[in-house]
Amino acid sequence: MLTVIQSIRGHEDVKNLRMEVYSNNYDNAVLCCYKLMQLMFTAKGGFTYIISNQFGSVLYIGVTSDIKHRLWQHRTKFYPASFSAKYNLSKLVFYKFFGDITEAIDYEKYLKGKSRKFKENVISELNPQWHDLTNEIDNLDLL
Repeated sequence: MLTVIQSIRGHEDVKNLRMEVYSNNYDNAVLCCYKLMQLMFTAKGGFTYIISNQFGSVLYIGVTSDIKHRLWQHRTKFYPASFSAKYNLSKLVFYKFFGDITEAIDYEKYLKGKSRKFKENVISELNPQWHDLTNEIDNLDLL
């Protein structure tokens, strides 16, 4: 859940909820996380995301308004000639939600202009072990 909160830190509608999440009340924090995740999938925003192969040797940076569907496309190699299909990229190692899709696009361009080391640091800051975060996205409907 902390990953979700960190990924939507800048969204306008979450400023008040964010304060509650960082309180010492665990139940309140869980409820706020649930509200934040609902907001992520009902807002007209977008996600900037990074996927990798199983070894972390290749990175792909993308942007989408429907991250669940886009990750499914990567996993199933829906576009067989794509970069992600060619290099077997389907491990979600980073995502960030933006309330406005243009902000997500701008962040994607920003990341693409940075060095590999910078991108690795961005990933490690949110996901130090580089775990696959796909289940975090797929399970949001279960909350």
